[in-house]
Amino acid sequence: MEKEREVDAVTTPTATEAEAIGRGWYAYRRVVRAGWPAGKGKDIGAALESLCESLETYRDLLSDVTHPASVYPELEYEDDAYDKALSMTAQDAADWAAELDRLVPEDAEGERAA
Repeated sequence: MEKEREVDAVTTPTATEAEAIGRGWYAYRRVVRAGWPAGKGKDIGAALESLCESLETYRDLLSDVTHPASVYPELEYEDDAYDKALSMTAQDAADWAAELDRLVPEDAEGERAA
């Protein structure tokens, strides 16, 4: 009698998630290099920090450094927790990238103001 072999599920990002994460990294690099509109430094800094947290969380989930339930407790008993966590984190990164696009328009150029 042959024993069934348990195969670990391989978690890979979907095209949509990869696009969202790529867009997040693009927004991060663009905003770090851009001139920040006067009076918005605190908001931009907070959004940039939140985007970085989302990007790092996505990386940690993807590399299996972080368990999905430690980020999203509601996923603790979900069968597809990793996939859901990756999707949720990619959406979070996309939302923060969009917020940075709103705070620092694409045409903002120059060095970052202090």
